[in-house]
Amino acid sequence: MKNLKDMIEVLFGRLASAITYDSIKLLKGKIAKTNTIQEFLVKHKLKETLNDFPLRYIEALVHLIEKEKEKPIIEFFRKEYIQSSFYQLHYGDKSKENSINDVDEMVENIRKKVREDDEIVSYFKSNNKTTFQEALNEIETETRFFYGVFQQKVQLSRTLKEVELMNIAKELDLKTQNIGNAIPSILDALEKQGKKLVEMSGKTHQINKEFLEQNAEKIFNIDKIETAHIHIYDGKKIKKHLTRPPFLNPNFLGREKELSDIYETLFSPDHHILLLVNGQGGMGKTSIAAQYYHRYQNQYSHVAWVLKEQSIANALLLLAIPLKLSFPPAMATETRLQILLQEMANLKKPCLLVVDNANDVEDLKKYYADLRRCSNFHLLLTTRIENYASAKTYKIKGLPEGDALELFKTYYPALPAEEETLVLQIRDAVGENTLVLEILSKNLKQLNKYKQKYSLHQLLADLQERGLLQLSQSKTVNTDYGSLKTAKPEDIIAAMYDMGELNEGENHLLSVFTVLPSENIPFSQLETLLTATETLEDHLDTLSQKGWIEYEEKDKSFKVSPVVQEIVKIKQQDRLYDDVEGLIQVLIDKLDYEGAIGHLKHVSYEEAAIYARYGEGIINAFTEPTYNLAWLCTQLGSYYRTIGEINKTLFYAQKAVEIFTKLIEANPENSDYKNGLAVSYAKLGETQAVLGHLDKALSFYEQYNALEQQLYEAYPNNVNFKNGLAISYSKLGETQAALGHLDKALSFY
Repeated sequence: MKNLKDMIEVLFGRLASAITYDSIKLLKGKIAKTNTIQEFLVKHKLKETLNDFPLRYIEALVHLIEKEKEKPIIEFFRKEYIQSSFYQLHYGDKSKENSINDVDEMVENIRKKVREDDEIVSYFKSNNKTTFQEALNEIETETRFFYGVFQQKVQLSRTLKEVELMNIAKELDLKTQNIGNAIPSILDALEKQGKKLVEMSGKTHQINKEFLEQNAEKIFNIDKIETAHIHIYDGKKIKKHLTRPPFLNPNFLGREKELSDIYETLFSPDHHILLLVNGQGGMGKTSIAAQYYHRYQNQYSHVAWVLKEQSIANALLLLAIPLKLSFPPAMATETRLQILLQEMANLKKPCLLVVDNANDVEDLKKYYADLRRCSNFHLLLTTRIENYASAKTYKIKGLPEGDALELFKTYYPALPAEEETLVLQIRDAVGENTLVLEILSKNLKQLNKYKQKYSLHQLLADLQERGLLQLSQSKTVNTDYGSLKTAKPEDIIAAMYDMGELNEGENHLLSVFTVLPSENIPFSQLETLLTATETLEDHLDTLSQKGWIEYEEKDKSFKVSPVVQEIVKIKQQDRLYDDVEGLIQVLIDKLDYEGAIGHLKHVSYEEAAIYARYGEGIINAFTEPTYNLAWLCTQLGSYYRTIGEINKTLFYAQKAVEIFTKLIEANPENSDYKNGLAVSYAKLGETQAVLGHLDKALSFYEQYNALEQQLYEAYPNNVNFKNGLAISYSKLGETQAALGHLDKALSFY
């Protein structure tokens, strides 16, 4: 211990250098390498790579001590070869052959070295383990946990430096586009505030010189240390951290604007003490809230993180124990809550309370007034609720393209450079959903671990043709979503939304959105298409408020994400067609045309273009044949023939033939099905004739004629069938004449 002070001086010398170095590095990433910067680096001896590894590693060890980990485990992480592995992974030169590239490689490296460490293996084997392999598995678990803690400390330290640098820039009122002119002022400010930066970082991490000197024996002798930051209220010692802190995602990317906006909102003069951080499931609300918690926790007297499971009241009552409250067993929940709120009101302001997963509108309505009473708290609720009362909201959307690509590469490092554009197409296909992108990239890594078995081209094709929950290949992946730890992609995604929270009308309307395009649909169109849906406005309001669909005030439109569509399609597959049959009938009527000339009867061509696109989505949503689906195909084919899109005309005419054929196979005597098939053959014949394929046209007209003969023979008094037969003979005559077979043509006339 005689060299402890020298060691502290060295550590804090490195810390000061690292802070300044990182600040300069941030500037260098934004501007050219000017002579001013080079002179500054030389002056402060920052030309060599510097880092804050010693402090961050000590902080991680202190965290283990606070968690009361066994002494042998802590001793294990003090071993030189363990520290070396961590250093090589986090700070090592990746270009060197002996570098460590990812955590899996580091763990495998440690497992190899541990085999030669009899002392540590003996401990883990004796700790309720019976085999050497089980001991190695336990070592791996502890290593991964400790690496997560270490990453949090590194990330937090760097984030704080960046925040401080941003504050300095604001103090200088740096609002010029030519940042190069302001470099000398920034560097001068950094130099003058160097001491302030060191003190700030030391205070933030509780590793300043005074702390180390006072607790040297406890840290370096690996004894238990007391948790810092304790406030005393009427003799009661209340810790700063009222709950365990949330998990800090080591692969958190971007979101600087979101974090800054949330901070400014909560600390604004307007006193927005309650903020709903909202958005679709899987967009990253919880990760952003966790990042905010860790980044700004030292600006609060007390911090707490609770998960809303049964109710907001039950989540808040988890704070009773850390606040040293006890209740009689028979006391009602509401009474307990009021006592708790009074105790919370006595805490030194400001405090931070994050309520994660607060998605129940009725629950929020019940406790909203109670939450607003906590005026000494900043209340941050992660939720899918779009809006509520006067609560301030902050919408979380998907990662921008650059960050989304970086996230994908983080979980799938083997991504070929030439396939990066496919990632952006996949991002669009899943509605920019952050969680889904992460899961899909993890799935690719698992599938292609030893050789490529599932390409990005295949993945994109699956998303476009099969759907998000029906990938052709999937494997179990790790996840931190909800209560799941490992699961297949489709199971994780399906768990994102609970259909049970919706009423019958809401489920019905969601089915409609599921078969429509994932785009903004104006209320006026929904009102036209869903004339049979009662209380449409009420159901739209509740679905948007609950976060199932998004409402755009500007054009009064609604949109559903592709992820929600896939979940609803799977979970409501047994009722989906029944829910949208009315919509199908409306589209058939809207696309009705005049038989002779093909002109639309009821809508303009501009409106028909929209309805045709809606119809295509419906056709793609179902595989089971129905009469209305077949007629919708017929209407689509006629519309596309009228506007000259021959390929689509052929496609939907052939699709109608396929559906009617399947229906007739199941019901051979059904006259409606036979008539529909006859009309479909006629449409195919007409289209082939337009293309000049007279032989193909003749073949379809012959099938058309055969069906009309059957219908007329079965129903000789039916005028429509009699007219149909006459028209079929006329088509055969016209085609034979065009082929030059005048004798045959004459026989049909």
